[in-house]
Amino acid sequence: MSEINYGYIKFEGIDGESGDDKHKDWTGFGNIGIQTANPASVDGVSGLTAGTPVIDLIFIAFELEKAYIAMRKHLLQGKHIKTTTIEIMKRGEATDIVWQKILLSQSLIVHSTVALSRDSSYCQIGIDYQQYEETYTGQKPDGTADAAIHHGYDRYANKVI
Repeated sequence: MSEINYGYIKFEGIDGESGDDKHKDWTGFGNIGIQTANPASVDGVSGLTAGTPVIDLIFIAFELEKAYIAMRKHLLQGKHIKTTTIEIMKRGEATDIVWQKILLSQSLIVHSTVALSRDSSYCQIGIDYQQYEETYTGQKPDGTADAAIHHGYDRYANKVI
């Protein structure tokens, strides 16, 4: 059971073991990695120009729990997951708040690693996806929510949404 986490992920149709009241049946994670690049080029006519963004897999690491087996099953079957929600938490004084939210559509689990030892169990999955939408909500100095920043991208159509 995962309880002290950096964030939570919920794959539609896969229940996790989060101990957090607000994330029942989600999977808690301690690490997330997202890499994005936009290759640039320079020429004498147009100067510095950007290309098509390259958005790599999202990697998430967490402690071994029941959802991992269902995730591996989806990987082996090549089964699409209609909706995946990721919530990255910011530790508050009294309660944790959602700091960043990522919604994925038509995701596939395309990578999985598990490492077990006497002292720990560690899983990592790689997620590919068609579209993502990301919302970041900052905090004002008084602790209240600031204006949200939202954007998204369709990787198949190569366009901002």
